[in-house]
Amino acid sequence: MHWALLSIGIGIELLATTALKLSDGFTKLGFAGVTLIGALAFGQTLDGFAYLGIGLIITGASYLTRCPRQRVVSTQSRHRV
Repeated sequence: MHWALLSIGIGIELLATTALKLSDGFTKLGFAGVTLIGALAFGQTLDGFAYLGIGLIITGASYLTRCPRQRVVSTQSRHRV
């Protein structure tokens, strides 16, 4: 019986790891989405700080995806002789 439960656990971990890879490290699903799904599906309670955090995550992710990427120049390449 223990081996069966261990096998099931390993299978679930493989599925979860694959799902994480497919979601590009939660960038497609989002941490806030996972939290909200947990609240709705599993009845987890969220307080005001949780909603504030979710709002900040969504705001920050939206900002980072919309701002232009800047080229970073290393200090070593500027001091070549």
